[in-house]
Amino acid sequence: MIACSFIVNIDYLSETGLVVDGEHGPLTEQAIEHFQEENEQYVDGIASSVTMNSLDLEAFHPS
Repeated sequence: MIACSFIVNIDYLSETGLVVDGEHGPLTEQAIEHFQEENEQYVDGIASSVTMNSLDLEAFHPS
């Protein structure tokens, strides 16, 4: 679940009100778009392999 990755790795829960519910809703899409923008990726709100790999890197090498 992409929402879990954002919450665990980047703590978007407090910033967005994102709730882990297993759905890809508007708040999940906004969180993905924000992450993509912050990481200079193509912003489309889709958790592509590039985005997912960046999440993994962020988890192991937080800023």
